[in-house]
Amino acid sequence: PLMVSAVVGAFGWIVILGGYGTDFLKTVLIYDTENDRYQEKPPLPVGLLGVHFALYDGVIYGAGGEHRMRGRLSKLFAGNLGRSTSNRS
Repeated sequence: PLMVSAVVGAFGWIVILGGYGTDFLKTVLIYDTENDRYQEKPPLPVGLLGVHFALYDGVIYGAGGEHRMRGRLSKLFAGNLGRSTSNRS
């Protein structure tokens, strides 16, 4: 099964990050719920599973997670997905 982490943003979008299929995934997708479309963004620096992501002021932060089987990371990731996904007015 495919397992991923996600963050819900403003304006009807969901960011889907990393996960596990046959290997650890670097994938970053934005799902537009209003138009039922996915947009691929630049990948994560490493394949990750089980990361805790949060959105604050237009920036997505991710902490921890696994980058290999039974291998926990002690890193913090941060990324801006661009103005089209910002929750600012």
